Amino acid sequence: MIRIQETTENNFLIEISPNYSLRGWSRVIFLGSIAFICLAIGVFFLIMGAGLILPFAGLEVIIVFICFYISFRWSQQKEIIYISNEKIKLEQGRLIKERSWEEFRSFVVLEVETDQHNSNQFCFQSKGKRFYFGSFLNEEDKLILKTQTDFGFLGAYNTDRGNIPFERFYVGGDGMNQTFAMDGREVIALR
Repeated sequence: MIRIQETTENNFLIEISPNYSLRGWSRVIFLGSIAFICLAIGVFFLIMGAGLILPFAGLEVIIVFICFYISFRWSQQKEIIYISNEKIKLEQGRLIKERSWEEFRSFVVLEVETDQHNSNQFCFQSKGKRFYFGSFLNEEDKLILKTQTDFGFLGAYNTDRGNIPFERFYVGGDGMNQTFAMDGREVIALR
């Protein structure tokens, strides 16, 4: 699940978490109903004289609880990306912040790599280091994140001087004429 919101002008907050269908009390109700049905069947067969069914029903309930615990723990992952005019900050963790990374925005490049399975991987690259995020997303969410982050930022090293006329984005054309540009312009195609 991806939530992108603009907190103030040119400041963004991006929350990334895995998709999951059960939350809160619905998890307890679902697991309780599975346990009740399995144990009720085991007790019924115990009354009918098949005593070995109940221990295996209990073992089945324990295995289901362990599998759902692992799944619920995995779904608690969260990554938060703060993008401001000066800095980009990435926080990763489950219920609390476990890892954090922060860098000046002018030194950071967002890269979308494709691995051998044609799956997208997102990373921030800064000063020769890569910081990966969004690895738990499915392909649809990765496509949404890719289209939402496929834009350029205009900024300046010195905010007192303003933006310089170099390294600009020009909208229009076919985007094919990028072989020779002295001022570092990038043409964004509209076709």
